Amino acid sequence: MQVYGFIQQINALCGDTVINFRFAMHAPERDHVWRKPSTGMVQDLAAVYDLDLSRCAMVGDSERGKTCAHATGIGEFFWIGDVIAEL
Repeated sequence: MQVYGFIQQINALCGDTVINFRFAMHAPERDHVWRKPSTGMVQDLAAVYDLDLSRCAMVGDSERGKTCAHATGIGEFFWIGDVIAEL
């Protein structure tokens, strides 16, 4: 799947600091709890890893992702384009 390959490439460029990630495979019209701006996938990761979300960062490519990050209390949100430009 292309998403996994992309994440692996970005992770390698960042020094293998990503320990896990999530993405929603549900069609947007299904309005699934994992579709941003809903917070389900972030809450799932937080529960699995007992995360203090205020100390976490999220990288995203849409306003929906940014809205999700703010709604869950994630400490920092970075635009993927900015992250790639810095690498």
